[in-house]
Amino acid sequence: GDHFTVTGRKIQLCVQALEEVEQYDLVDRDVQVKAFLHEARGMLLQMARAVGINEDICDDIRWISDMSYGVESMKSYVQIIHTRISKDPSNVSLLQGFFLKLSSSLDGPVERLKQLNSPEAVRITDYYSSQLVAFVRNVLEIVPVSVFAIMVQMSDIIERRLQRLPLKVQGDKLIAYAQLGERYKLAMMAHEISIFADGILEMENTVIGGAQVNPRKLLDEGLRKELVSHVSELLNNLLQFDFSASSETVASMIKHQATTMRSLTSLSGRLEGFQVALECVEDYVCMHGLKMWHEELSRIMNYNVEQEVN
Repeated sequence: GDHFTVTGRKIQLCVQALEEVEQYDLVDRDVQVKAFLHEARGMLLQMARAVGINEDICDDIRWISDMSYGVESMKSYVQIIHTRISKDPSNVSLLQGFFLKLSSSLDGPVERLKQLNSPEAVRITDYYSSQLVAFVRNVLEIVPVSVFAIMVQMSDIIERRLQRLPLKVQGDKLIAYAQLGERYKLAMMAHEISIFADGILEMENTVIGGAQVNPRKLLDEGLRKELVSHVSELLNNLLQFDFSASSETVASMIKHQATTMRSLTSLSGRLEGFQVALECVEDYVCMHGLKMWHEELSRIMNYNVEQEVN
């Protein structure tokens, strides 16, 4: 108790010293330094509150946050969680506490084994950890799916509605290229994606048993998975040609060539729309959109070439 009191007083003196430093003229005129001092005072006050937490409080929190009783029932709530996140992207930020609470469910199955110092405790912990990590992935899967669904809408606007901006534009024709309505829709979609991304990027790495869950990595993997799925489906739908060997006449070959060129032109426009949409939102989701695009497109092409060769 005395140790906590002495430490709390030292922290209080540090906070008071920082407040006095802020009164100096040079410091008072520097906005950045004042912001750093304010942040430091906030952290010190948080430390002062944490110092007063004793073992009894930790035990109470541990019992209150125990989630081992509701692990199985949580699976039935996944669809509800997905629906809420789809309707309100800001709900993503609430998942951090849910995952931390869920990680406490690992203590129940292995508690007696740990008390007996059983060598099987580590193996069983790893098993339950893998199950919980799979559950976390399932819950967070809605985020990249929702983000990419918005990106598909953005690519549709970019490809079909936005006019190509030439290198030189006359001043009286700028209003025709502005297309404020379409650009406003793109901005609103980018904002919605940023809300999804903020909820994920604000999450810290969560340790579940012996496994560490990195939400940013899950977002990157999910976006790559959706990108591969959509591009593969697009290639499969548009690159279908019907040219029978029995109709090898000049007219039929010209017709086939025209059909092929229309398909390739349509495919080029859709792929370019995807690429531009990725470049538009890469800053909002903290990823290298163009790098992801080239890597996954190359992987798709190499896979299909390998299938054709085999």
